[in-house]
This record gives sequence, C-alpha cells and structure tokens, in this order.
Amino acid sequence: MKHRILLTTGAIVGIALIIISLLFSFKFSFSSNEEKIIPMTYASLFFVPIPIALGLFFLKKRISSKSKSEQVLSGKTSSAQDKIASIERQIQNLETKNKKNSIIIVLGIVVLAGVLVAYSSLNFIERPTQQILSSGRFIVENLKGDTIKIWVTWHIPKDVPLQVTIINSPDLPDERINAIKEAIVSEKTLALKNVFLNKESPSEKSTYYEGWRGALKSIAEQKTEFNIPTNFVVTTSEKSIGDVIIILSTAKEADGTYAFTRTIADDGANQILKSFITVFDVESLNNEELAAVIRHEFGHAMGLAHSTAEEDLMYPTFYSNRAFISECDLDAMLSLYSGSKSAEVVCRH
Repeated sequence: MKHRILLTTGAIVGIALIIISLLFSFKFSFSSNEEKIIPMTYASLFFVPIPIALGLFFLKKRISSKSKSEQVLSGKTSSAQDKIASIERQIQNLETKNKKNSIIIVLGIVVLAGVLVAYSSLNFIERPTQQILSSGRFIVENLKGDTIKIWVTWHIPKDVPLQVTIINSPDLPDERINAIKEAIVSEKTLALKNVFLNKESPSEKSTYYEGWRGALKSIAEQKTEFNIPTNFVVTTSEKSIGDVIIILSTAKEADGTYAFTRTIADDGANQILKSFITVFDVESLNNEELAAVIRHEFGHAMGLAHSTAEEDLMYPTFYSNRAFISECDLDAMLSLYSGSKSAEVVCRH
C-alpha cells in the first residue's frame, strides 16, 4: 500500500512539473497584481491533486474489499463465516481509516483554500501596487540643437501661467488625462511613514505632495533669484502649443524606459524656453503609474536633474505607489532657483 501511495504521489508531482514546464514555455502577459498570484497557483498544482489522489486510492481499496466479501458469500464454502467475519473487520478498519483520512483531506483542502484566498486578497486587492518604473534620458539642448550640460530654470514673472499641453495621440479616456493633470495641478498632500522610504526616524511620517502646483506653492513665498512657477494651465491639443508639451505615445522604447524629457534652453541665460515630455507605451500604464511618470518628468521640465536617493521621486527608477514630491525635491528647487548652479537632487536624511 505504501509503495502505491508513493508511486501515485510521485506520478502526480511529475504531472504537475510537466504542467508547470508547459506553462513556462508559453509567454503570457500578466499585470503586476496578477503576477503575485502565480506562485500560489503553481503551489496548488502540487498540493490539491495529492489529497484527491489519496482519497481515490482509499475508495478503490474499500470497493475491492467489499467485492471480496461478495465473492465469499457467493462461494458458500465451509469456512465462509470465518472469512466473512475477517473481511467485515477489515472493512470496518478501512472505513475508520477512510473517515480519518477524509477529515484530514477536507481540512487540508480548506486550509489550502483559506491560504489561497487570504494571499490573493492581501496581494491582489488590498495591497497597493509597487510597479518599478524607469525614466529615460533627460537632455538639455541649445537653440542650435546641440546637447549641453548646464543648469537651467524658467524665467517668468510671478503668477504668470505656464501653459502645459497634452498631445493625446492614442486617444486615452478622460480618466487617464485627469490622472496626468492631477500630477501637475493637484494641491493635495499625504503623509507616508519613513520606515517605508528608508528615512531617518522610521516611526515618524513625512509630508508629500500629489501635484507640482501644491508642492511649489508651499515654497513660492521664499526669496529666490528666479520666480518658481506655481500657476499651470493644462489643456489637450493636437498641436505643440505651449511651454511644456506632453506627448503620449504607444511606441515602446527598446531599453524598457517609459519616458524622457527634452528641454530647449538659452544657454547664455540658463533659461528654459520649452520642454517636451514624451511618455512611451502609455496604454500599458494604469492611472497610478501614469501619474508617477508625469510627476518625475515634470520635475525635469522644471529644471531638476536626477536624485541621489533611491527612494526619491527624481531617482532614475522609482516605485509607482511612492512617487510623490518630497521635501528633498523642494529643497532642490529652492537651491536651483536661488542660483546654486546645480540641478542635482541631493537628499540628506
């Protein structure tokens, strides 16, 4: 019996491995949430069939014993009564074992189902996504089209609006366009625990901004050499009209990055004249991811370079659910617009 159980279990595990190999041989496209369910799905291929096979094995054993009993009854031999009694005892013992095994199997399936449901609920529904996004190039060009490495800022009178135009080539729905707008004009704040951002005082919280308007308004009253833009008018158009142009594209970059920013500047005055933000593979990004990419690239459009801190919005790679404007980014803006001649975001914590 033990050998049969081992053989049955081995066969099921082998079949499960073959199924997993076949699944890996095909290229399926899963979202970041769906990928979290895959390990538990593979685990179920091992653990669910095994108790089912054991149940079937014991059922077969019971049927076989009853069949022997019927054969003895029909044979009418002299020792029939003894054999019947012996077989009945075997059947009773087997039924007792089957009941115990059935209870164990049912409990095992219930526990496994509970684990699967809990895991799915925590990872697929309740937990925020943590998609890692990569920013591409950030370049500054002079009026001749040459790439230059200098610090640049906007030179605009206070409260004069900066025109931001979205060119929606893939015709995304309004909710996606609103996600882009909110990443720029929102004045909402949120508090995130430092422990999730590798900052000092992990038990405390830090304030972050969902949109650049609210973030920049919080520092606009401080004295700087150049006025910090705070008034943004965001519209959609089919033409590249405005100061900051956001181009939404369905094309994919070979290096897997989602966007890049190209700024045209007067290198003699270190003045930004126009900025172009291109977002690639835009249809694959959800609202949260699209807003995160826009926040990052709009920081470049304001003149900021990349950050030295891995957890910061302006770092070349960032988590979509943590990509908010920090005090570190605002300190860099104050420094840049105060004439520090450095666009790098340096976080000290």
